[in-house]
Amino acid sequence: MPTVTRVMNDGKVDLTGRTVNGLRVERMTQRQPLRYAVKCETCSATTSESHERLIHGAAKCRNANCGKIDRKQERLIEAERIADEARYAAEEADRAARLARMEADTADYVRPERYAPKPPEHLIMSERERLSIREHQQAEEAEQAALDAPRLQAEAEAAEQIAQVEEQFKETASNLARVQREQIATGKDDQFVIDPATCGTGIPTKEVATWQSSQYTQFLTDNPEFHQCPENAEAISSYLARNTQKPLKLISAKQLGDAFRRLSEYGLLKSKPAPERKPLERPQHINLDFAPEPIKPVTEPKTYKGRDYATGLEREFTEREINRMGSLEFQRAFEVIPTVSELFTQLSEAR
Repeated sequence: MPTVTRVMNDGKVDLTGRTVNGLRVERMTQRQPLRYAVKCETCSATTSESHERLIHGAAKCRNANCGKIDRKQERLIEAERIADEARYAAEEADRAARLARMEADTADYVRPERYAPKPPEHLIMSERERLSIREHQQAEEAEQAALDAPRLQAEAEAAEQIAQVEEQFKETASNLARVQREQIATGKDDQFVIDPATCGTGIPTKEVATWQSSQYTQFLTDNPEFHQCPENAEAISSYLARNTQKPLKLISAKQLGDAFRRLSEYGLLKSKPAPERKPLERPQHINLDFAPEPIKPVTEPKTYKGRDYATGLEREFTEREINRMGSLEFQRAFEVIPTVSELFTQLSEAR
């Protein structure tokens, strides 16, 4: 993207984003006199400089330690370099010694020819020999395919039988799940267990309503995913009524939880609707240094109807054409009646 150079009203060029003598101009901090906040690219020190010092190249980093070499760090680097050179020289000497020892041990060694046979000479085959070799290869491939055919057929039949057994198993499991779901939804559940707390008579009659309310509140606390709606309440009430011998007078939080989990397992209860997502509020960046320039509306150029003094036909003239016309051309184009003085002037010009 090309750099945009902005010019102030007083003719000065905005230096924001430029680098002068190793100083990066960050932003403008003052208008009159014009000053900028700058940052040293070497030591990252920040300071303020005027426009004139930046233009004339007098601005420099004011950090006293900027660009200075740490002697202690320099000596440490030099010591590490010397140690690396010594270690490299020792490794080279050890490598040379091992190579010399290997050459001395294998000086009289001759490798047997069976481990390094001579390569066969290049033979030029005729077309008949190539066809013979190809036919032999095709015969071997056909023989191998004939040997593998029974095995491949047996594997295919076994895979087909396994697929049929899996399909039957899936169908049986689906039917069993459907029957079990219907049983849970309309009949009695074999796994339902009555809570002993609802069978006792230790709760006074006046405290039954309070106890029942506390059990319902405990159930909602233990199962926050339960969706409170008339359909779910009717499903749990019907489930408990079907699986008890007598009408329930007391319902504990444990029985409500067991019924909720059992019905949810077979998808017989409504789930909570997903919460609505709120749109994220993105921060808007506003330039506080300079006010945005107003956008000038684009207007179409004005035209005026007149008569072409060359062809005599009517057409439209732009303001630029009208401004470049002489008085005589303007009169001909727009049929303006000249005054007496203009007429005498035209007659004198014609002579």
